[in-house]
Order: sequence, then C-alpha cells, then structure tokens
Amino acid sequence: MQTSRAIKKKDSRHRILQAASKRLRREGLDGASIATVMNDAGLTHGTFNAHFKNKDELTIEAFKHSTILDIAEIGDRADNPEKYDQSVALLALWIGGLNLSRNVDDNIKSDHILKVCNQASARLIDG
Repeated sequence: MQTSRAIKKKDSRHRILQAASKRLRREGLDGASIATVMNDAGLTHGTFNAHFKNKDELTIEAFKHSTILDIAEIGDRADNPEKYDQSVALLALWIGGLNLSRNVDDNIKSDHILKVCNQASARLIDG
C-alpha cells in the first residue's frame, strides 16, 4: 500500500507532466519554461527539483506523456474511421518530426520541426 506521501509525489509529477505537455503542444519549447509549467501545475520550483534534473529531462518525459495521451485519444476515436485515420496520420507526423528534430544540427530548424509537431499534436487533441 502506498503512503500518502508517495501518492502526493505521484500526483505532483502527473500535474507537472500534464502542464508541460499542454505548454509544449500549444507553444513549443519556448513557451514551456520551468516557471510557467510549475505555475500552470500550481506547484513550486522546489517541487520541480524533486522530480526532474533539468528542463531537458522534463521535456523528454512530457513528450512521452503526450504520446501516451495521443495513443489513448486514437483508441477513443476507433469508432469513427475518418477521425481515426486523421489521428493516426497526425501522430505519425508528430513522432516522425520528433525523430527528425533530434538529427538536425541547426537549433532553429530543430525548434521549427518541434513546433510543427506540436501543432499536429494539438490538432489531434482538439480534433
């Protein structure tokens, strides 16, 4: 059985990932500063340090979290073939773009690719 402290820590991490995922989808990496994410989550910067080493680690975990949510969203749309196909295509674009952005040496191009991926992911959620 989990202690109340463990439950609270798990809830805090989930709130941070939710807030970061939303920021990343809507505004990209620039809009997802640690301060804005923690404000959105209703938590302090100290809480951030208890869960993540740095912004890079948060970004990776938020993208993973977003992908899980996107896959669940696709499952929810399985009864509507048109929306399902659109969702799968957008998710494939997003994941492909993330992989591409990791292999681009130019930070400006990499950020642009991530922005396009985030817009695709936002379209998936807004549906």
